[in-house]
Amino acid sequence: MTATVAAPHRMRLRPHQARAVHCATTALRHGTRTTVVSACGTGKTAIAARVAQKVVRRGHQLVLLPTLELLAQTIAEWREAGHTGPVMAMCYRRPVVPGERVPASTHPGYLAAWIQDNPNGTVFALYQSLNKIHKAHRDYKLGPWALISVDEAHRTSGYIGKEWAAVHDDELIPAGRRAYYTATPGSGRLAMARTPLSSRPWRTPSSTARPRFASRWPKPSTWSSWPTTASSSWKSTRPNCAPAWACPTGPPKQNCAPQPSRSPCCAP
Repeated sequence: MTATVAAPHRMRLRPHQARAVHCATTALRHGTRTTVVSACGTGKTAIAARVAQKVVRRGHQLVLLPTLELLAQTIAEWREAGHTGPVMAMCYRRPVVPGERVPASTHPGYLAAWIQDNPNGTVFALYQSLNKIHKAHRDYKLGPWALISVDEAHRTSGYIGKEWAAVHDDELIPAGRRAYYTATPGSGRLAMARTPLSSRPWRTPSSTARPRFASRWPKPSTWSSWPTTASSSWKSTRPNCAPAWACPTGPPKQNCAPQPSRSPCCAP
């Protein structure tokens, strides 16, 4: 079963939202990851929906959220923002979305089959389902996501061993682009986001490890021993360009320095 709706009246963005969309899409044209920092209540969901519309022309995309209530609310707001494609929920219970019946499952095989039937579909998933999504890639050959939109992105920060940090790793959850949305920047750092699992020096021996995205790995005792090639954080991977946008009602703005031989970052 596939949930689709007729095209609604497209939401008109406010000036700060339109500027954030422009900055985020500009960053994703020059790189693979970007961050939008905006205070609570400033419309990050609408920003994420419009960024996805501009960035994803073809391919399936993933939207990650921390709670079932927020997942249902986000689907409704994406519809209001003009998203008309098929949607699915990767969660333990069917979300209550006014006006449509959204299919829901936590089975990796169902996810892979649904994407095969809906190659341009959007999957709204809970962070708790990341291990199921990984199994869909590993066991059912699910292809890479065109875009992953990560809401409440500060929840994924910290050391790489935490379970929700799997969203940053292309070996676990492959994706062409990632967009992070948060009102709480700088709450933690995630290094080695794109470093292969086999090269991480603090992994426990296989005889004692409890593998679930290496969530049982010990926290490293020192930060200085990490490889210098590692991604510096879950923010933008472009040098001197984090974040792409900071809302004027939220944390202070952070401008980007122009990069050699490429267009300058979009600085609010």
